[in-house]
Amino acid sequence: MKIQEHIGKISWSMGNKVVVIMFGFVSMILMTMMELSDYGILTMILAINQWTMVVSNNFALQGMIQYGVEKKTRAKADLLSFLMHSGVSLFTCLLVLLMNDFISEYVSVENLFVFMIGLIGANIFRYFVHKFFQREYRYKELFFIDLVYYGGISAFIFYKLFTTKKIEVSEIVWAFVIVEAASSLLGFLFIRKELKFSIKKEPSLKEFVRFSLPMALHSLVFSIPRRLDIVIFNAFFSDAAIGIYGAAKTLFKTFEETGFAAQAILYTASKKGHNAKDNERIRSLLIKGTSLMFVTFLFLVIILNLGLTEILVTWFLPEKYLPAIGEFNLLVFVALMIPFSSMNVYIISEGKTRLILRYALEGLIVFSIVFGCIAYWDLPYLMPIGYGLYLLYYGLRCYLYIRKNYGYTVRKIFTVIPDSISFIKEKVFKK
Repeated sequence: MKIQEHIGKISWSMGNKVVVIMFGFVSMILMTMMELSDYGILTMILAINQWTMVVSNNFALQGMIQYGVEKKTRAKADLLSFLMHSGVSLFTCLLVLLMNDFISEYVSVENLFVFMIGLIGANIFRYFVHKFFQREYRYKELFFIDLVYYGGISAFIFYKLFTTKKIEVSEIVWAFVIVEAASSLLGFLFIRKELKFSIKKEPSLKEFVRFSLPMALHSLVFSIPRRLDIVIFNAFFSDAAIGIYGAAKTLFKTFEETGFAAQAILYTASKKGHNAKDNERIRSLLIKGTSLMFVTFLFLVIILNLGLTEILVTWFLPEKYLPAIGEFNLLVFVALMIPFSSMNVYIISEGKTRLILRYALEGLIVFSIVFGCIAYWDLPYLMPIGYGLYLLYYGLRCYLYIRKNYGYTVRKIFTVIPDSISFIKEKVFKK
């Protein structure tokens, strides 16, 4: 695989991530307009919403790529994915309703069920469309869908900044619901003529669930330290402490979103390579894709820890958020493990979903031990270490499998450097 052959897709995907990065700066403005405890509550609400979508995405929507790459099985795969995705999402809303009294003992959020059914309901079709376009490498349409989402919420934040200079939790939650619905509608308009459902042909429901269930369990386990750590820590630490940690994770989201974009491209290409039995293509894709991600993250980690984080936080956030600097700098080191954990898409494309589930369960044990120590000794400023050590363990397990089966030695993680130099020489200095 030559990266320059995919420069168009990568450019639109990177454009998408630029939108996310810009929203990261807007999020800093949002932090200044909310009380620290309120921002902690908002972070927890959004974490539950994202957790629901991630679990449903892996249980239902991952099958859109696994079985939808081939045109003959696409219509049935899309139907099963959409129905199961909707069912899991709405079932989560029911769980929130049933557990509302229990949750309210630990979290002071009024109308939590109403918030969740609004957020989750508006997000169902948006996530479906995301997976649809990722499968087709149609990152241009994805860019505009996310532009409506992030641009819309940014416009609302600036409106409140220039009018009341303050945002309540309920206001920003409903703003998220509206932009989710708007981006879902745009996605529907994009695919309305192409979307086809069928109850005939393959895959069978049994086959689909056999693949999806381990993926759902993996996602459920993986999302505990990644998404629900804020909800868990909220039972032990103050809303203010959660607000600081939430601010650090908001800044860290840029790295995660970049990792998601890379995973989407790598998974679809890897699945097509497996279907074509083209192992050399898979190996080349694996090495160059993860190398590009790692080298980029390494550069960013270095400059952030040399002082850029402090400059950004002191420029954009009030003094009450200064403790987030240390927590974010801890989290950015975690970013170096994202390229290794992203190798799981190659294991998934082989159909070995139970293997990555085992890795996730083993990592959860590590997280639980670290979490117990942090909570017992009351060390809220060390909250990032829980997710960090989890991802370190998980990424290491994925890498060891890839090294054994694809010959991926450590030095290949820097492959993109000489490749980029050669590309520049070819384009800039060619006669």
